[in-house]
Amino acid sequence: MAGITPSSDRWIERLVDRLAQIEDQLRTLQQPTGTSILSLADQVKQALVTLSSRVALETNAYLSGGFSTGGNVNVTGSVNVTGPVAATGPVSGSSGTFGGSLASPGAASTDVSLIAGLRQNVWQLYTGGNTGLYGFAPSTREAKANITEKLPFTAAQVLACTPRAYQYRGQIALRDDPTTEGHDPDHVVPNELGMLAEDLIDNGLSCFVEHNEDGTPRSIDYVTFSAVALLEVVRSQQKQIDVLSDRITRLSEGLPR
Repeated sequence: MAGITPSSDRWIERLVDRLAQIEDQLRTLQQPTGTSILSLADQVKQALVTLSSRVALETNAYLSGGFSTGGNVNVTGSVNVTGPVAATGPVSGSSGTFGGSLASPGAASTDVSLIAGLRQNVWQLYTGGNTGLYGFAPSTREAKANITEKLPFTAAQVLACTPRAYQYRGQIALRDDPTTEGHDPDHVVPNELGMLAEDLIDNGLSCFVEHNEDGTPRSIDYVTFSAVALLEVVRSQQKQIDVLSDRITRLSEGLPR
């Protein structure tokens, strides 16, 4: 039927309106068979109205329990789903909110070095009104204020921290605790390398520790710690090397040749 686009958002309502127009035209013509045609038109209209309500109801009920599709999903507005979302094809939209976890197994194995384009580190907000929001933090001078070379820590404080090897309790529970989801007695618990957030705090390096909203330590900002703290250690040691080198040079100049 001309003018009806099934892919549009309100195509059922438009179809009902078009049928109403046809009904008016049939009344005007007053054909002998008009009564039966009008009756059929009324039945079709009522069926479409019922179908429209049923589709809306079933859609809401379906989305409240999760959403699964084997094709593509394109959304121009926002998506709020309380259950799981699964799609074998791409999902695109302007925004999306998930109350639970967000997992992308494919992303974990995607080698972006094989893809043309610029890359950047991804940040995630974990507190406040935008918890879970992904984005980036600019590093340009234009985006920063109150810039200073005076750092809130010393190289000695960094050197006072001890790197450690450890295993996560959650990984051990996967192997040893039958009540843990995903329990596997053959699970190999990996050995990890890193620092302890409490050690950094005790040595005055809380600026590298990420905290929960209640103030308890959560994790370590290893990216900043590696880039800034370790660089400060190298700079400090280089200054000491330069001083000692200069002293050796002056001493050697006073020795007989």
